[in-house]
Amino acid sequence: MIERWTETLNHSTASSRPAAGYKVIRAIERQFLPHYFLCPPRWRLLVRHLRGRRVFPDFCLVGPIKSGTSDIATRLLLHPAVMPPLVKEIETADLKKLTIYYPTESQRTKLAVRQGTALTPYLTPSLHWMEAAHNISQLTPRRKVVILLRHPIRRMFSQWKWELLLAGKEKASALPFFSTFSAYVDKSLDVHSLMPMHSECQHGALQMSIYWKSVEYWLKCFGTENVLVLNVEEYLRDPKTFMRTIHEFVGLPHMWAQCSENKVNENPLALPPPDERTVAKLTEFFKPHNRKLWQLLGRKFDW
Repeated sequence: MIERWTETLNHSTASSRPAAGYKVIRAIERQFLPHYFLCPPRWRLLVRHLRGRRVFPDFCLVGPIKSGTSDIATRLLLHPAVMPPLVKEIETADLKKLTIYYPTESQRTKLAVRQGTALTPYLTPSLHWMEAAHNISQLTPRRKVVILLRHPIRRMFSQWKWELLLAGKEKASALPFFSTFSAYVDKSLDVHSLMPMHSECQHGALQMSIYWKSVEYWLKCFGTENVLVLNVEEYLRDPKTFMRTIHEFVGLPHMWAQCSENKVNENPLALPPPDERTVAKLTEFFKPHNRKLWQLLGRKFDW
């Protein structure tokens, strides 16, 4: 298994390795990008302190990691009335530090004059981050929150692939519980609630796929009327309707943004899907947690 995904990754990158000069050009270009996925140049943050009073995010789009939030966020950012923060995934929940990533009041006013409205979002996949939920809820009592949830087994499978990618061939080969998804699930279930499962991305895979308690906390912080919980599987079936639902909820005029057919932040590793035995184990494990989620929402998803 390890050899198979390593060959896939090597093949996908070997023919596209850039020349040294191209790398230098890209490094220079990166200093001046209008938007970053993570970690902007430090000087960009320092300079932003010199430019006017900044706004707080107008609404939130959150979910657990590996739930398709990057792809949906990209479509959202292509809306002409949406002003992107400097960084998609902001690594602080401190409100004093958070504002530096957002546009100035004058920038938002200018866009609102041109488009009729101007909104800027919080896009970090922070469903399970209590501090972020609490702190952002203190800004205004009526801030809108869209929570994106993915089928828990599919989300966990995606995280396993990410763990392999982050670990690399040598380390993944040395860890028996990384060798197959079945082994990864068995070890996760074995240590659950007894000790932390090893994670290259610093997130327990089972915990990330248990949603109901975190959703309950966001509802408590923002109010039921201000939180919209959506099933990401519906986005995969009908992205246009899905985005219309988000636009209407947060207060944006609907428009369809055509994107690349490739998913944003998609893992390049091509691996076999989970086997039936593993799916059955996880289905049984997640069943009581999903039931609590349905009770909380008053409806159920086709999981």
